[in-house]
Amino acid sequence: MTDAPATVADAMRQTALALAEMHMPDPRREARLLLAVALDAEPLQLVTEPQRPMSASDRAALSAALARRLAGEPLSRIAGTRGFWTLDLAISPAVLDPRPETELLVEQALAHVRHRHNEPLRVLDLGTGSGCILLALLAELPNALGIGVDRSQEALAMARTNGESSDFASRTLWVSGNWADAITGSFDIIASNPPYIPAGALATLDRSVRAHDPAAALDGGPDGLAAYRLLIPTIPRLLTSDGIACLEVGRGQAPQVAEMAAKIGCTTQILVDFAGIQRCVTVMR
Repeated sequence: MTDAPATVADAMRQTALALAEMHMPDPRREARLLLAVALDAEPLQLVTEPQRPMSASDRAALSAALARRLAGEPLSRIAGTRGFWTLDLAISPAVLDPRPETELLVEQALAHVRHRHNEPLRVLDLGTGSGCILLALLAELPNALGIGVDRSQEALAMARTNGESSDFASRTLWVSGNWADAITGSFDIIASNPPYIPAGALATLDRSVRAHDPAAALDGGPDGLAAYRLLIPTIPRLLTSDGIACLEVGRGQAPQVAEMAAKIGCTTQILVDFAGIQRCVTVMR
């Protein structure tokens, strides 16, 4: 920033200008959110208190946050939180930043059990990361219990934190494991957003993804389908007779993933996200 901003209004104007010069989308909104993160304040508070003085520490925090944003770091990473479904979840470098398209898995699972909404359903989230899918489902299913599985201890710690902050600690179990290898029993809902980017395409991803999401949550092997070859054979063993498995897939992968499930006798359906991309494959026995 050229001149040290004296007030919130000055800081907002200068931050928006810096973002606009870097062709950031909606720079005014981004400036407001970035300033809220830097000052640990609510965005509305900044709007209603434009003449609030900026202290030296305020300016330093904003300068650091702005530098990270201009370098391409997502705002959610700078804030350390991401809104998903109805929840505000903490995220860290150990977990994938939840995307809106992943909410399609939640929608489809809930639609499948809509007549059993109050039953003591069992939910399994494989590769849980931040816990976003499992916790979103528990938020809508008041008597459900859930297990989230991940190989990363750091990811499980983040998921556990989110479970506690969402008041679901008593309804969740977080398990360290390789997909469903350590899991027994039967589940009414199985959900997974596994890594599905072909290894050779990782370098072509947008920097906001490539540099900030954990590689283990992105790398799906040579063709992007390695995780599905491990996941799908476990579904008949773990899914109840009237249950549903919802799997997120990458662009162009849905037919291959559906075929894998069909070959082991499962019924499948391919669903598109809000961008018209085939994003979810549902699997039923």
